[in-house]
Amino acid sequence: MLLHLAFTVVSAACALGSAINTRQMAFRFSPSATFQYNVGNGAIYPSDYVYVSKSPESKGNDNSTLLTVVYPEASRGKKCQFGLFSELIHAEGSKQLDLFTSLKPAPAGGASGWPPGNQRGTHLGRLSIVAEGLAPWVAKYSTYLTEATPCKPPGTVEGFELVGVGERDYVSFYPARFRIYYFS
Repeated sequence: MLLHLAFTVVSAACALGSAINTRQMAFRFSPSATFQYNVGNGAIYPSDYVYVSKSPESKGNDNSTLLTVVYPEASRGKKCQFGLFSELIHAEGSKQLDLFTSLKPAPAGGASGWPPGNQRGTHLGRLSIVAEGLAPWVAKYSTYLTEATPCKPPGTVEGFELVGVGERDYVSFYPARFRIYYFS
């Protein structure tokens, strides 16, 4: 059991690249709020889990997930890097997710429709959901949080969006799997 745990931690560190080592993986934060976004009607509603779905049968009512994070005091002056811990994630279809920044976080109470929309910003990259460990990047379109970058000041509120990649995708997991690691 201990050997399996050590292998998982080392594998996870390697999946992100050399910027994060096993000692640094202990310092992380997860979303403070999670929302489902209906692509067809613009509705945003609070959720306790991440749920991304796409299929022709949904007739345009696909779902992405909007995530809100708040940078903690402990991240002050540190480097930050995104990680998606793949264990306990249910994935069907392409088993890939695109990660975008949001121009502004989702409204705290959600929204019944347009506006505000998903506020999609920069396409950071594409992740592959694997059986265990950190999801590797299939493609990086930005260095921001796909590599070690300076953390935002403590208290900064930032939004992200996770979107399915294929024509038929279904991915669900608890928000704690979405992590931003911080380290010196």
